[in-house]
Amino acid sequence: MSTLQNFGVPVGTSRGPMLSPKLKHKFGVRFYGFGPFSTPVDLSANVESIGKPNFTQTSIEVHTYNSVMYLGGKHAWNTIELVVRDDVSNAVTRIVGHQEQKQVNHFTQTTPLAGSNYKFNMKCDTRDGGNDAILESFEYEGCWLESVNYGDFDYKDTGGYSTISMTIRFDNVTQGGGLMPLIPEISPGVLI
Repeated sequence: MSTLQNFGVPVGTSRGPMLSPKLKHKFGVRFYGFGPFSTPVDLSANVESIGKPNFTQTSIEVHTYNSVMYLGGKHAWNTIELVVRDDVSNAVTRIVGHQEQKQVNHFTQTTPLAGSNYKFNMKCDTRDGGNDAILESFEYEGCWLESVNYGDFDYKDTGGYSTISMTIRFDNVTQGGGLMPLIPEISPGVLI
C-alpha cells in the first residue's frame, strides 16, 4: 500500500500532486553589451547571487462625493543586487571596471552623451537542474551599474575570498516562457 496519495493539498474531493519547488541555486545569468563586449558574456561561473525583479506602483486617489477610489499610477522597477566572485585571472574585475568606465570615464572625468552608449541588457534563467530546460526567464533592458563595491581586505579572514557586489538599475523587465502573456483585447461594453 502506498501513502503517496496522502501528500499534497486537498483540492475539492481529491488531492493535487505535490510538485517540486523551483530551487534558488539553479540559475544562469547572461549579459549583453556589458563591459567591453558586444556579444553575450556569460559570467555565470562567477555569479554567487542575483536578486529577482520587483516593482512599486504609486496609487492615485480619486475623490468622489463621499468616498475615495484608488487607481494604479506609474510604476518603477526597484534595483537588484548582483554578487560575483573575483577570480585570480582578474577577468571579472576587468569586465566590471570596463563597464564602470563606459558609464563614467574616471580618468578624463567625462560621461557619455546618452544612456544607450553604456546601458546593457541581461537575462536570468531559472533552470530545472538539467542542461537545457528553462523554467522561467527574466529579461532586463536598459541596465546600468548604480553602485559597485569591490569588497575589502582582511588578514584575519583566511578562508574568505574576494567578491564584487553591484547594484543594478534597469528600465524594464519582461518574463519569458509564456509567463508574461499579452492580455487579449476586450470588445467595448463586454463585462468579464
